[in-house]
Amino acid sequence: MKQILFIVNALFVIVILGLYGSAFAGVEEDNFILGLAGQFVLGVFQLIVAAVLMVTAFRKQQILLIRLLQVYWGCVLTYFLVSFVWYRSAIGIIDTDFGYVFIGGIPMSIAIYQVYITYLNMKEES
Repeated sequence: MKQILFIVNALFVIVILGLYGSAFAGVEEDNFILGLAGQFVLGVFQLIVAAVLMVTAFRKQQILLIRLLQVYWGCVLTYFLVSFVWYRSAIGIIDTDFGYVFIGGIPMSIAIYQVYITYLNMKEES
């Protein structure tokens, strides 16, 4: 089961990065919107996976996994708080380079970190 979670997580991230890459390379600009939609679905999936992993880690007392997930949840909560404040104050900044990094780059960095967590979790048991 852990291998399946890791593979699904990693493939999802690779597909979304491919969509973003093709959008920024000028191949198909609509791929940016598809990437954002996929990123939303990935985010929901990863939040569920992280919650399940956190409960499992506490039950099995896996200290390393707990610490990695604490960092993950800290990043997620910080991003949500900052994006809420930012959205309320600076809507026009979305079309800038910073806006692209904020709505695409930072969440994908957090997603890649979660792929790393699921990889370590998969390797720990095998």
